Amino acid sequence: IGTLEDSSLMAKKLASVRHVVCASPDFLLQHGVPKSPEALAGLPALGYGNGSQPGNWRYWDKESKPHNIKVPIRMRATNGDALVEAAIAGLGILCEPSFIVHGAVERGVLKPVLTDYQWYSMNIYAVYPQTRHMPAKVRAFIDFLSRHFGEEPYWERFLADT
Repeated sequence: IGTLEDSSLMAKKLASVRHVVCASPDFLLQHGVPKSPEALAGLPALGYGNGSQPGNWRYWDKESKPHNIKVPIRMRATNGDALVEAAIAGLGILCEPSFIVHGAVERGVLKPVLTDYQWYSMNIYAVYPQTRHMPAKVRAFIDFLSRHFGEEPYWERFLADT
C-alpha cells in the first residue's frame, strides 16, 4: 500500500485508496465543522506517525490545484485503528485512509468533513518477482484480489454518500 518505488519487482494495481478527513460528532459540536482546509490549522489533529510529515496534510482544491495544510498534531500513532479510536473519543480531527475509517463513518461515530476537497490518495498493489512463468497459484491469488476489490472497493462506497 503506498507509492511504488522503482524496483525489479512486478506490480499489479488492485485498488485506489482515498484519505478522508473526519471527526466525532462531539468534537465537531465543540470545535465547529471546518469550512475550509485552512480551518484545520486551528484544530487539534491526530497524525499517523510513520509518515515523514504527519502534521502536513496534502489536498487538491476544486480546481485540482495541490496544497498542503499544517495541522497541530495532538497525538501521533503508527496504528490507524488507534487513531480512529482516539478520534471517536473526541481527541482530534483525523485524515486517514478510507479503508480504515469506513466502518466508523458507517456507524455514525465519525463524520467526514471537507468532502469537496480531494485528500491524499494511494494505491494497493500485488507485488511479485519478475519471472518468465508466473506460478498458477500466484496468478490465481492476484486474480482473486482483483475481483474482490473490483472497480470500487467496498470501503470507498460510503464516500459517494458524503
